[in-house]
Amino acid sequence: MNNSENKAGFDSAKIVECPCCGLHQEICFNKKDYEAWQNGEEYIQDALDYLSPSERETLICGYCDDCWQEMNEVTEDGYEEIQG
Repeated sequence: MNNSENKAGFDSAKIVECPCCGLHQEICFNKKDYEAWQNGEEYIQDALDYLSPSERETLICGYCDDCWQEMNEVTEDGYEEIQG
């Protein structure tokens, strides 16, 4: 592995800070895949299919999984609770 690659074999990473709780999360990916998504050439789930759904959502909105889940909580009857 060369110095430009991280331990998982990806060539790029982004550190995302959750605007709600301040958690810093490093998400590793291949630059060409990230650029394909950013340039609108592919949907994120296709371009970065090796990332978990929560990692992809963090790249999209910036929120960590815990904060996103809390803000989008669904009750037992299936209705979302309004946060506010």
